[in-house]
Amino acid sequence: MLDQKTFLQGINYLKANYINWGFDLNNDLMLKVWYKKFSNLGASVFRGLVEKYSELHRFAPNSPAELLDLLREQITQ
Repeated sequence: MLDQKTFLQGINYLKANYINWGFDLNNDLMLKVWYKKFSNLGASVFRGLVEKYSELHRFAPNSPAELLDLLREQITQ
């Protein structure tokens, strides 16, 4: 299960890759909603997911679904 520290590190990794990404780290509701979508993943899976997403996509994710879609694609391959 994903811990909140690893989740925040992943979000910060995405923010570092997408400088103009509008994700608000000070918005507790936003953090809670996004965390809930990934909370069942293992820490290494989540870290790999954000790294892979940033390698493949020019633009930041607009929703957690974009990251989860990539995970589904990777699993089916």
